[in-house]
Amino acid sequence: MRPRILIISDTLPPDPNGVAVIAQRTASILAEHQDVHLFGPEGLSAPGVIEQTFVRRTQGGTPDIRLPERRTWQLARAIWRTDRVAVHSLGPLGCAALVLGRLLRRPTIFFVHNDLPELLAHGLEAGRFRPWMRVCSKWLQAVACAFAHEVVAPKRLARPTDRTLQLLPPKAPPAPASRRRGKAFIVAYHGRISREKGLDAVVAALGQLLEFKPVLYLVGRGSELPALQDQAHQLGVTLVHQAWCEHPTDFLVQADAYVMASRTETYSLATLEALGCGLPVVARRVGEIPNYIDHMKNGLLFDVDHDLPAALRLLARDSQLRLRLGDAARANACEGSVWAQFAAASLGCSPLARDVTPMIRRPLGETTLESAA
Repeated sequence: MRPRILIISDTLPPDPNGVAVIAQRTASILAEHQDVHLFGPEGLSAPGVIEQTFVRRTQGGTPDIRLPERRTWQLARAIWRTDRVAVHSLGPLGCAALVLGRLLRRPTIFFVHNDLPELLAHGLEAGRFRPWMRVCSKWLQAVACAFAHEVVAPKRLARPTDRTLQLLPPKAPPAPASRRRGKAFIVAYHGRISREKGLDAVVAALGQLLEFKPVLYLVGRGSELPALQDQAHQLGVTLVHQAWCEHPTDFLVQADAYVMASRTETYSLATLEALGCGLPVVARRVGEIPNYIDHMKNGLLFDVDHDLPAALRLLARDSQLRLRLGDAARANACEGSVWAQFAAASLGCSPLARDVTPMIRRPLGETTLESAA
């Protein structure tokens, strides 16, 4: 009898959200060798071999992520019937799954995908309640980690059972050779178009580079899109928007550079994908980004908004630097996808090897997740 794994997410496609895509793609990969049950809000259907429980969305959450209803009895039944639970979010479903997993004695693994205090502070109009929100969300995340049997995070947390997951960029078709001088300078971004992503700073920075005919490619959706379009029009920046698509990297490789100005990140899957495409990346020094981008070696790092124009100007005027940074970025990419690395971690495998595919095929009971030193 094949092992059974339950994957929980409070957000699923078509949300332009890394957590949503991880849950769906991980389920598809694991379904080759496990019985998979995907539990989350209404979204795109997974392959027919995957059992699915979708619940209606409510009006709660940020303007860009609507949360699902909590269906405790349905969730309890799904957990009772499974061998292992993987929780990918800390919304109503994720919190309930962590508690029920502990009560029903099912091994539960909790993936820490974002800095919850910072995400809430930037994603909601918190005003004077922002400090309290940070305190409450930190407490909530700590409680969630205490209920989980295993915690997988970008860095080790408090408990000795916590696991560190270090992701490698997934290899994608390389970016084209540097564009000839005189052409437009194209900068790309893909993901959620929301307040915390700092895209207003990107448009403002490109507005200071009009001599290079800047173009911003945006792939994704979100509440900030109309405001960004107005800002770009006022500053004379060309903005090209593409709705979220199955393979956004096909669109990204048309760019000269990639920018990640997000004010809060953990893994930053979008940045990893851009590195795997061979794009020179300009990124804010947040989350795990400084651990895999080495300034002036495989990308450029900045700290505050007013440093971004200088970094982009450096790439706009130096095609050889763009080419060198892009080649170095792609040099460390692995053949397996980011989703395969999360799939391996869901089974307790170590996804740190260059090719993670063989690890996914090991039986559930024979694997252990290796923690980073």
